[in-house]
Amino acid sequence: MLSAYEVVLPRWDGKYGKFKPFSKWTENKGLKWYQYYNGVMHDIHTNFRHANIKNLVEATCGLVVLLSAQFLNEDFSPDLGCLALEGSGDGMEPSVGSYFRVKYPIFDNDSRYDFIWQDIKDQQNIIQCHDYNSMIKDSYK
Repeated sequence: MLSAYEVVLPRWDGKYGKFKPFSKWTENKGLKWYQYYNGVMHDIHTNFRHANIKNLVEATCGLVVLLSAQFLNEDFSPDLGCLALEGSGDGMEPSVGSYFRVKYPIFDNDSRYDFIWQDIKDQQNIIQCHDYNSMIKDSYK
């Protein structure tokens, strides 16, 4: 449920400091920021007016939501090994890279992906790799 995620840009003043990039999906509507991004990417001359900071920030927040939904706040960087007891008090958590802050939704147990580790721990190749190179080759046929 990507529509439940909120993203905050710290130290951003004004009404555009908090984003719910996928909120329109709850109304079965398209995402304007994605339509603008896609339009600019495919035909910048016609759609250049949509290449603005607002759409850039909204698209970036959409990416932050996708990364947060997939990896929580793991950025796969070397761990510095420090322990800190502090917080911002805004009810949000740091996202990947720690600049953006995300309010993670709380899902009921029936909506969560789950598995029983004991049932799968001895299976070979439990994590399957996807050949992304084959997608590139197929897209140029």
